[in-house]
Amino acid sequence: MSDRNLDVPGCANLRDLGGCTTRRREVLAHGRLFRGAAPAAPESTTALVARIGLRRVIDLRMDEEVAQAAAPVLPTDCAWVRLPLFYALQPNWPHPVDRSPPATAARYLEMAQAGISTITRVVELLEDVNARPTLIHCVAGRDRTGIVVAFLLDLVDVPDAMIAGDYALSSVMDDAEGRKANPENILILLQLVRERFGSVREMLLSAGASAASMDRLRAALVG
Repeated sequence: MSDRNLDVPGCANLRDLGGCTTRRREVLAHGRLFRGAAPAAPESTTALVARIGLRRVIDLRMDEEVAQAAAPVLPTDCAWVRLPLFYALQPNWPHPVDRSPPATAARYLEMAQAGISTITRVVELLEDVNARPTLIHCVAGRDRTGIVVAFLLDLVDVPDAMIAGDYALSSVMDDAEGRKANPENILILLQLVRERFGSVREMLLSAGASAASMDRLRAALVG
């Protein structure tokens, strides 16, 4: 998968998920769903509105992370939706000794289970993403955003290799502490979900998600 990162000042690791193809050879529409790191300055969100027609921001960060950053500047027709994937870090998440793909994928699954209600809510919100272009972000746009986006793409039947390839583009945010966007992290995560729940769809259904909501998500994303 080629580099699809978008160049908007103050918006790192930003890209459009449009262009991803499903197993049925359907193509996700451009200009609807974006992923990225947290905008670096309040004015960056204004630039996003002008550049990509942004109408909604889904912020997965914890409360303390939001408090440490400047509040975004958003036009009245662009909503900022606070949906932390989780509210507290588990001891083995921030500085794990084992950063191998299997261990990272296991941590990702723990995060997904902790944030399953958030993921369900994101699916519901994105039912109208065809009319409300949306950015999903955490801090770096790699881990929490990577989990949520992987689940969304799986729900609309994008192949695992393409999901992992998109995640790997977040290598622009790799750091000295060893946090890396290795595509195996996502491939193994999806495998773990299927081993334990059957599929991402079944995992969300077991948590109270609506099948109709997931079907509407697909209709809104596929152009």
